[in-house]
Amino acid sequence: MLRDALSRVLPEVPVSLSSAVLPQVREYHRLATTVANAYLRPTLGRYLGRLESRLGEAGVRTPRRYVMQSNGGVTTLGRAAERAVATIVSGPAAGVIACETIGRAAGRADLVTFDMGGTSCDVALVRGGRATTTAQTKIAGHDVAVPMLDIHTVSAGGGTIARVERIGGTARLRVGPDSAGARPGPVAYGAGGTQPTITDAHAVLGTLSADAALGGRVSLDVRAAREAVRREIAEPLG
Repeated sequence: MLRDALSRVLPEVPVSLSSAVLPQVREYHRLATTVANAYLRPTLGRYLGRLESRLGEAGVRTPRRYVMQSNGGVTTLGRAAERAVATIVSGPAAGVIACETIGRAAGRADLVTFDMGGTSCDVALVRGGRATTTAQTKIAGHDVAVPMLDIHTVSAGGGTIARVERIGGTARLRVGPDSAGARPGPVAYGAGGTQPTITDAHAVLGTLSADAALGGRVSLDVRAAREAVRREIAEPLG
């Protein structure tokens, strides 16, 4: 087989074959998806390898270990590392499956799921108790054709930075796509962040309580958040 021949010559190089990644017609999507898989494999493979080692060190002896796939199902660690492209939106997919399950328990068959994290906001639709799916999508502008839950992502997470831009002499508010991340994070975290984020806006509006410690450890500096919003957003907008 071609894979075996390449592995003998280049034993340290991961090999992605389109016949294994996307065994179907439509050459462009097959090629694009295989390229995406080849790009992701080394990083995901190293991560899963470290995860498996850490689990062993922690005394976890489960004979079977699974990770989420973009279609809402699970697969083995080895299979996930080999077909990395199938896990490309696995994190958000887990959230959608959780909402689907909660909706079923609550007697709600039709739902709009909303999952907002630090860097993005993921929205999906559940109809008749089942999340909608798609066979192809664009990830960061690149075509990917693998079965996955139909999740729409925008760069509007808690750490997403807001700024004012001038276009043709007109001041406009722009949110994203860049993020303050966890460090330094939003201004309200008091960890050195200077640019206002969505979290800072919620702190100023009172949506997030200044009296509640995030994770039991991080107290919000609402005054600093308000000053950043005033300086970077309110004053430039007039």
